[in-house]
Amino acid sequence: MKIMLAHNFYRGSAPSGENLIVLEEENVLRRYGHSVFPVYVRTDLSPSLNNYMEILARAINPIFNKKIYSTASRLFKKHQIDGLHVHNMF
Repeated sequence: MKIMLAHNFYRGSAPSGENLIVLEEENVLRRYGHSVFPVYVRTDLSPSLNNYMEILARAINPIFNKKIYSTASRLFKKHQIDGLHVHNMF
């Protein structure tokens, strides 16, 4: 089965249990013969306070992130994904 795994990694300096579980789920799926296509986002990177466009983008991205949408859409079409497992996208 071809599975897309989506998750937002946050708190990279002190990883949450949820972050570790996602990585383990990816390993388990692969061990059982599934093809896994991860779409991982990292939102713990601090924007520059001088870059107003980046700050604005960070405010809008939780609602709709065009970059992630394009990546996921491209993967779905290219690999004919069978299922999507979303862990945390906020």
